Amino acid sequence: MTSLAAQWRTFRAAIFKNVRISLTYRPWLINSLVSPVVWIAISIFTYVGIASPAAIEEGFRELTGSPAFTGFLVLGQTIYSFFTAMNWRGGMALERERFYGTFEMILLSPASRVVMVLGEAVWGIIDSGWVIFLTTVIASILFGLSFNVTDPLAVVVGLALTFLAMISLGLFFSGFYVLSRSAGPIAHAVQSPIRFVSGVSFPISALPVYLQFVSYALPVTFGLNVVRSSLLGGGTTLGLSQELIALVAFTILFFILGVWMIRKMEQVAKSRGTLHTF
Repeated sequence: MTSLAAQWRTFRAAIFKNVRISLTYRPWLINSLVSPVVWIAISIFTYVGIASPAAIEEGFRELTGSPAFTGFLVLGQTIYSFFTAMNWRGGMALERERFYGTFEMILLSPASRVVMVLGEAVWGIIDSGWVIFLTTVIASILFGLSFNVTDPLAVVVGLALTFLAMISLGLFFSGFYVLSRSAGPIAHAVQSPIRFVSGVSFPISALPVYLQFVSYALPVTFGLNVVRSSLLGGGTTLGLSQELIALVAFTILFFILGVWMIRKMEQVAKSRGTLHTF
């Protein structure tokens, strides 16, 4: 299956399959809406419980260049929610086929596994995107959020590159999770550390230096920096060029690693025939 039309059919089938599944599990929408708001509230009340809003704003101004700590936390949870969506949509795409009992059929079909995972990941952006947007609006109303945008292009390019980097990361996870044979525990295990070191709930500069190196090895960190700077700090495309280039580099790196990992998975499946065994 090499023609563009055939690849498009695979991509489209992956999306519409998940449309039907999502419509079956509507109660998940409640969790998707409520959970991010709760996390934002926990972060905000943790800060205001130990210092006055004026003192918190001053501290954030020194550490981030912007006093908008509520916006910092709301956008932090927003971008992190997209990461978790990619982790469970794109990252778990092939692993879910093991649960469904269709993994062998996927491997035997002529459809590209890479294109299938990309379709699953893009559906994750579409499906979670409107929910996360609505959550952000609700949180903005509840906790107050004012924007400082001077370059709309920086916002658009920053969001687009952040999504692309996360889709590539999901592609990498999809092969890795199947090969690990412990996809569920690992998928859960990576979320909290990434939330911690990427600066979702506090500025990265508060971390020890050695952990800051870990932070800047993650695309989520750069995505957070770009989105916060462009929406809250008046950041421009030129001023954020280094972060944007880093997101492009992460996209290319994880795409290459993702393709290699999926091909490695296919090789193991053909040579050993044990990947379906839990």
